[in-house]
Amino acid sequence: VEIGGFAKLRTPVGEIETRLRKAETGYDGWSGDLSFDTGGQVAPKLKLGGEMRVSWADDRFSQEYFGLRRAAARREDLPRFQADDYYSAGAELDAARELAKGVALVGVLSGDRILGREWRSPLLQTRNVMTASVGFVRRF
Repeated sequence: VEIGGFAKLRTPVGEIETRLRKAETGYDGWSGDLSFDTGGQVAPKLKLGGEMRVSWADDRFSQEYFGLRRAAARREDLPRFQADDYYSAGAELDAARELAKGVALVGVLSGDRILGREWRSPLLQTRNVMTASVGFVRRF
């Protein structure tokens, strides 16, 4: 369970959104993110969009998510987490092509990368995520 809030600002070229959350269960820590979204109709039946984002979580998230406790990390010479040190950055491209009234083919390319010196460990590089998705949308 998380509690928090967000703020959104609409500009002529897109939306800026920020969120701040406190986990009340699980890792029991703080996290936040900031994103910029833009896009629109570029042809009669084609919409394109994009997003840039950065995220942050405190060391309690890092310890819970990756299972690397401070004492064990020191003993095994694993990455050591400092306060507020989990950062990631990502980008996304979206496309939607209308096939018929209310039906569209959609595609998404998305990538997120963990940032920071401690995160260069080969142990954690598998947590960098690239995603490609294709699907259909039906609006009623």
